[in-house]
Amino acid sequence: MRRYIPVVILNAMLLLAVIYILAPKEETRVHFGKEQEILNLTSDITIMEDSLYLEYERYVTTLQTDCEHISRCEPSNDAGYDICIDSAYVPTQPCLVYSFGSHFHFGFENDVYRRYNCEIHTFDPSMPIAGHRIPEGINFHLIGLSDFDHKSIFGWNMKTLSSIRTLLNHNSKVLDILKIDIEGDEWKAIPQILASVSNKYIKQLVIEIHFGRRTNGLKKDGFMSYMHNYWGDANPFVQLDTLKQLDKHGFKIFRSYKNKRAKLQLHYSNENIVFTMHVVSLKNTNIST
Repeated sequence: MRRYIPVVILNAMLLLAVIYILAPKEETRVHFGKEQEILNLTSDITIMEDSLYLEYERYVTTLQTDCEHISRCEPSNDAGYDICIDSAYVPTQPCLVYSFGSHFHFGFENDVYRRYNCEIHTFDPSMPIAGHRIPEGINFHLIGLSDFDHKSIFGWNMKTLSSIRTLLNHNSKVLDILKIDIEGDEWKAIPQILASVSNKYIKQLVIEIHFGRRTNGLKKDGFMSYMHNYWGDANPFVQLDTLKQLDKHGFKIFRSYKNKRAKLQLHYSNENIVFTMHVVSLKNTNIST
């Protein structure tokens, strides 16, 4: 329960700020003190968020385990993903790969298929298949990853990892690589994965992490424009805790690199720039090999 106390405090502070802003104002001089109080409160929230962004960046850039042999699948740019090919983790036939989030870009899957000839399943419900070519060796599904089975507000078919593994008759099979790049919905999917037996069958996990507030494109100064709502509707306390739960379940970071476009300027820190999106590669140190 203790780990939820900061969440409650942050939400309460935000609620107080909103209530004050929306409340009808009478005479300016009467409310001057209150207006100063709300400015102070807003500053406190900003300072708190700055510290969380810094803690996040330090956490995801600190390697937790070693991998002697790392291979980059797909071109060496922001679209690539690093996997561990040490003897205990290199995909060997019959190998199985799930890739969530594609927008019909299959560079990662093509590279894995060419090198290791794995059974590959790609999932993305956000665009219709019509007009797109699915490469050889890739099984494509109009299914999204979530924390429970449902139809989204967009009409997308959303399922848990456990339900997908059952649907594809993979309950007894090891996932050699699980790649997740789902625009912030990782904060919904990961807790469900860790709470289920599915996490025991995952050898490697590669995630593009979207931390903090949602982005809204680049500004002229080269920094991202950030919105008021959070990725995955999870505030930064919950997001950080989710990352730490991965570690507690044996998923250790062996590689991390930033998305150079996701640059945020902080307000109250000497370290005035952080990056809010990283691709993180983890290996399951608990799995039997």
